[in-house]
Amino acid sequence: MNFEFKMRDSIYAYKALKADTSLLSLGTTDDTLYQKFYDSTRYNNIGSFQKIIAYIKDSTIADTTQAILMNQNLPTRCSMEENQKIVNSIYLNEIRYNSDTSLSMEDRYRYDSSEVSQLENVAYQNPIHGGDAVFMSRIMLFIDVIDLEMTKSMPINNHMVSNDEITNYKLYPNPNGGEMQFSYKLSEKETGYILIYDLLGKQISSYKLLNDATFINIHEKQLQNGIYFYQVFINENRVYSGKVIICK
Repeated sequence: MNFEFKMRDSIYAYKALKADTSLLSLGTTDDTLYQKFYDSTRYNNIGSFQKIIAYIKDSTIADTTQAILMNQNLPTRCSMEENQKIVNSIYLNEIRYNSDTSLSMEDRYRYDSSEVSQLENVAYQNPIHGGDAVFMSRIMLFIDVIDLEMTKSMPINNHMVSNDEITNYKLYPNPNGGEMQFSYKLSEKETGYILIYDLLGKQISSYKLLNDATFINIHEKQLQNGIYFYQVFINENRVYSGKVIICK
């Protein structure tokens, strides 16, 4: 347990220093210590896993291949790293599948039973010990978990479905370069909105669904290449979840 807590602190510190390298040269007596920590962490598991996450957030075919090999060759030292390696592998393979035009859109969007089982095993762990991969797996499966009670909530869908399978809600084209439309049906008394998230569960944007319209235009050209997730809420109830591929 102490090792996991130290690792979480190291991950947080490394991410903060990487995001703002000016923190390495503040003119204090600790500068040398911070620089030494940063340089050593860049080349250990923490730095390697963060590099893979960076590939995931801005995916190209070449980067994905390199990231897959890097992820496969990383030795793991605890359950936190083992979880991250599992989730990375499934996500990176999905990016590769989505670039394979020989596969149907349905096959590109769906995890197989083994992948679902692995993701669920990670998703229902306590994130304090399981790490960021716990949140990533929950987003990938569209499930909510109350961590204080570790109460499971069933997924909206037991497997990933293609957008064409539910006629009331359709996001198209998919993949796209950041410009897309979302079609929907609302009754006069219904209110709704669509939320878009990144892999780590951070909300990127929100779009209101109007009663007097059947579609909205979504403008997200600033997004980097990768897989994003969206959820549809009607009268404050989540009714549908899906994925969208940004490929420029």
